[in-house]
Amino acid sequence: MPKDRSTARGQHHVPIMLQDAFASPGNGKKPQVHVFDKHEDRTFRTSPENILQERDFNTFENGEVTYCLEDGMGKIEDQAAPALRKVIANRTLACLDDKERAAILVFTALQRIRGVHTRAGMLDIETQIRERLRSNGDDPDLVPQLRGSNEPEQIKLSALTLVGKNLPEFSRSYTNKVMVLMEACPGETFLLGDTPVVLANQNDTFPYGNLGLEVKGIEIYLPISPDLTIAFWCPSIISLIETALRRCEEAIKNTNAVALLGVGPDAQKLRELHPQLKVRAAKLREDLGGIKSQATLKNAPENMEYMNSLQVAYAERYVLSSTGDFALAKRMIGENGRYRRGHRWQLA
Repeated sequence: MPKDRSTARGQHHVPIMLQDAFASPGNGKKPQVHVFDKHEDRTFRTSPENILQERDFNTFENGEVTYCLEDGMGKIEDQAAPALRKVIANRTLACLDDKERAAILVFTALQRIRGVHTRAGMLDIETQIRERLRSNGDDPDLVPQLRGSNEPEQIKLSALTLVGKNLPEFSRSYTNKVMVLMEACPGETFLLGDTPVVLANQNDTFPYGNLGLEVKGIEIYLPISPDLTIAFWCPSIISLIETALRRCEEAIKNTNAVALLGVGPDAQKLRELHPQLKVRAAKLREDLGGIKSQATLKNAPENMEYMNSLQVAYAERYVLSSTGDFALAKRMIGENGRYRRGHRWQLA
């Protein structure tokens, strides 16, 4: 990536091209997004040009050295933008060629590590290390590696270096995932947080963390429009769906006779369960077929809340919406104040 200073001084950490899909006509000439500020409990509307950006966010300069990734990041965005627009227009991943698919992978990897969450996480880990040292009776200021490590410009340099040196490695972690296109259920929309690439995992790997890019069961989500989200799933998730379908079909087969001819309360319970098993099996077949054909998977309402809650939980401060409905974000913060900030890693 070029290291010369960019002519652009207002530098986005969530690009305009991603926000634009969530924008709609506002009071002025430019489209606007609805924004919820988690820190101040306020909502407002503004142009994507004005939000999720800071002056020289992607530029480090100390008088002797300039390290700027703004233009390099812009090239990655420019390659991914037409591919994302193509997915939104066609509502399928099957329309992508290998180059377009790669552009989306690299953009997703970049978006995961470039933003405010990375810097907030670095500062938080540094604070945890200092507190751990103090609790052991040590002075963290005597550790050479910690001197100045909590200063904003040093955090910025560390974050930019992480991107500049490690983006190819992070990108490779997405190549072994299954890309899935997910569609919002009718009447609901996806949120877009200031940390839009979010992680989840249903596997309990205690005492180890379960949110690494290469951890079995990892789920990665990136909303690309109010009604579409691209997921990157560990292949083990597909295996779980296949296993669930097989068990469901076996249960239907094994209970057919009892459900049809049986008498008594147990048989009645099986008769009531039988239609539910068939509906479940049909949905699993539909999902597996959609994944194979790269069509859209339709989300259930409860899954919409799950995915949107991840956007709220990971956002450092701002959550965007195409409709202005932030009831979920407000409820989450009301129930647990830790959601006022983004996700944090914990030292072992």
